[in-house]
Amino acid sequence: MMVQMIPGFLTTLYLMASKTWMHFVAWVGQQALITDVLGGKAPSMLFFVAAALNLVIAAVAVQGTAALLHREKIIFGR
Repeated sequence: MMVQMIPGFLTTLYLMASKTWMHFVAWVGQQALITDVLGGKAPSMLFFVAAALNLVIAAVAVQGTAALLHREKIIFGR
């Protein structure tokens, strides 16, 4: 529970500026987006690109998992 709060604490205490690598790290990117929006800055296009990339990766992971779960060997170990 505390691990999820660390990026919020750090950005509140140290006022970090948004950097490119932050957009691709789950908690840090979301915190950077919230900080920018609440600070009156418009979100950059990179946030939307990172979100789309994460959706594509998640869709591929779900497809791969679904394909594996169709195999009896994966489910029952036979």
